[in-house]
Amino acid sequence: MLNGAETVQGSINLLRLKKLERLDLGSNVFNRSIIQSLRFLKSLKTLSLFDNFLEGSFPAKELSVFEELEMLDLSDNQLNGSPTVQDFKCLSKLKHLEVLDLGRNNFTREILRSLGTLSALTSLKLDFNQMEGPLYDQGNARFFWFLHPK
Repeated sequence: MLNGAETVQGSINLLRLKKLERLDLGSNVFNRSIIQSLRFLKSLKTLSLFDNFLEGSFPAKELSVFEELEMLDLSDNQLNGSPTVQDFKCLSKLKHLEVLDLGRNNFTREILRSLGTLSALTSLKLDFNQMEGPLYDQGNARFFWFLHPK
């Protein structure tokens, strides 16, 4: 039941682990400031923040510093919102991200537009969100309209 970014910032030994590749902070009570607190761990390949108290829009800007990230789990939080142009630019830095779990949040299908910049993505979980409507655009005969927006 760790809480607060101060917990991580206060643990100077953790921030000295410059070669740390996997960090699991799931099932705690962190808010979104935890992501900013971890910004010095640039070698992370796996980051799990599931089942915390992350609220608000998708933290694209904060996550963009983790350019080596291959797996990100933000499931079971309270994230929501629509992507901005800035979100697209930030997420395009995550060139190695293969696995993304955004299940059990409050996203609408608008989040899908920003995920189209994740070119290495091979696994995407979006279960238990607020998504409605088709993924197939009959007018343009495209599946997964979010990967190829107009």
